Parts: sequence; C-alpha cells; structure tokens
Amino acid sequence: MDKSFLRKQLLEKRNSMQDDEASYKSSQIAKKLLALKQIKSAKIVALYHQFKTEVATDQIIQSLLLQGKTILLPFMDLDNIKFSKINSLQGLVKSKNGILEPSQKVAVDPNSIDVFIVPALGFDPSGYRVGSGKGYYDKFFNETKAAGQKIGLAFDFQVVKKVPNEPHDVKMDLVVSEKRIYRPLEI
Repeated sequence: MDKSFLRKQLLEKRNSMQDDEASYKSSQIAKKLLALKQIKSAKIVALYHQFKTEVATDQIIQSLLLQGKTILLPFMDLDNIKFSKINSLQGLVKSKNGILEPSQKVAVDPNSIDVFIVPALGFDPSGYRVGSGKGYYDKFFNETKAAGQKIGLAFDFQVVKKVPNEPHDVKMDLVVSEKRIYRPLEI
C-alpha cells in the first residue's frame, strides 16, 4: 500500500467520526499521555493545536500550562516548522492554512525541547508515521537532530499494521491511542 492511498483511507475514516466519539477518545488519549513519565518530567513540551478532525489537544495544553510547563506550538517560517512559546490558548492566530499558531513567533532552540507531541494521519507499531504528505516534521527532525522524545497521538484505528517508510522518515519513540501506548523501541 502506498502512502497516498493510506492517507486518503485514514483521513476518510477520521472524518467520519462523530464529534462526541472523537471528543471522548481524545480525552482518553490525553489521560494516557499526561500520565507518562516522559511528560511528567518534561520542562518544555512542543505540541500541536488540533486541526479539523485530529486528536484534540486543548485539554493537554491546558493541563500542561497549569503544571507550569513551557508549552510551544508550531508555526511555519517559509517551508520550515519552528516552535514558539504560548502562555494560553487565547490569542492564537490562524495561519494561511487555517491552523491555529502562536501570535508571537519567536523560534525556540529545538535542542531545548524535552518532548515533541506529533500529529499524523497514521502510525504503525514500529513508530513510523504518515503525515499530510508535505514532510514538514521529518524535515524538521532530520535538519535539527533534536534529541527530545517524539510522541505521536492517534485514534487507535489510525495505528495500522505497516506504514511505508523511506530512509528520511523519522520514527516516534511512543504512539499514544485511546486504547494503548505503542512502544516501538520494545518491538
């Protein structure tokens, strides 16, 4: 199966979820994620603000802010992802793609980030991901060599048997779904 077919299939399935089902599953994912030792010990966490039918992250962001952690959200600088600090969910602005991002765009050193929480259309149990097809996250991780933990968030149906991968594809250290935590390094 090629990535474009897999993308289409997973996006259709994700878009067909009812709002209350997506909200419940996102809440379960948030609980599992927030209980991880990697999150509890992290001081600086980079994550995404959900777009359309992605796993919702508002609950995660609010919880981490209340814990006093430094929270970063991505923004685009030309064709590169960079991360900037936020102090709340208020004041985020829509990018040209409609994705909420920090209004103040001051890029943080990627090597200071303890944990990256990464979206995708799908993952496999070995940690490979299929994103939107633009390669922004793979490019970011390959260019910066950022050492922080990489944790993917997905509804369990988004974890498929195998994601086609290439040498430049970056594996996640963990994938968290509403049903379980996939630990690729143990596979």
